[in-house]
Parts: sequence; C-alpha cells; structure tokens
Amino acid sequence: MKILVADDEPDLRDSLKLLLELRGHHVCLAVNGQDAVDMALHERPDVVLMDVRMPVMDGITATRILHTNPDTASIPVICTSAFFKENYLGAEALRAGCIELLAKPMEWKRLEDLLERLGGTPVGH
Repeated sequence: MKILVADDEPDLRDSLKLLLELRGHHVCLAVNGQDAVDMALHERPDVVLMDVRMPVMDGITATRILHTNPDTASIPVICTSAFFKENYLGAEALRAGCIELLAKPMEWKRLEDLLERLGGTPVGH
C-alpha cells in the first residue's frame, strides 16, 4: 500500500515512515497541507494520513482540496491530531472528507486496523 504521511512534526513523520515501511508499505512524506496536495497529485497514494494543524495550509483545507479534485477525490484521508478533544476540529475534518479521526499519540493497532480495512496489503504481499 502506498501511504502519504502529512505532518509538520519531523520526528512523528520519520517514526511513522519507519514503522509503516517495516510492515512493507511504501511511504511518501509531506511537511504541510500544500505539500500533501502536491504529493497526492503526483504520487497517487492509496491513503493519506493528514495532520490537522500544519503551517502553510492546514490538513482540513488540504483534505477539502483533495476531495474536490477528480484526480484525488477517491483517496481516503485519515485525519490525525492531538486536538480532537476540541470537538469542532473533528467535526470540521469529517465535513472536509476525512473518513476517520485518529488522535495523537496514535494507537498503532488502531492505525493498522484502519489500513487493513482500507485494503492495506503492504507492497509486495
């Protein structure tokens, strides 16, 4: 599975990349929402893990753009944030087109289950 990880926190981005690649997935990285939109158009990932709060363009705006573009509209977006307790963020992310909300710190098992539900067979399996 090709996964785009969009997060402005370098340690989290790198950790997710390592963990996902160890499980056989191909991982692309984006550092903000605009970068995520550009990468999604270029790489056509199977799924996007999108942080909600990022500089340049936030994840909710990026998700909205992805879902209005016919070339990326069908790519599932899982929104991630440490701030979903602020209910408006979760509701806004879902309205933008996120299929699931994943709170930080992430529960690895929950992420694996989500990826499996999305057909997440790792690359080469």
